[in-house]
Amino acid sequence: MAGATTVDLNSLSNGGPQSFTSGIASFSNLFIRTAVTTDIAGDTSPFADPTAASGDLTINFSKPIVYFGLY
Repeated sequence: MAGATTVDLNSLSNGGPQSFTSGIASFSNLFIRTAVTTDIAGDTSPFADPTAASGDLTINFSKPIVYFGLY
């Protein structure tokens, strides 16, 4: 999508809970894992693991958004 901002979690260490802010989004209660096998696109990037959290993963935006997607 034109003008979309991509946020990756590559700078975060494994484990959590962690907080992270990038661009217009701030995340809290993140638990990070690094893939040990590649996905269908060959990606081994770190990802948020919702099953490891003891509470909700929260994403707050500093301004209104019109598009939100997850990969």
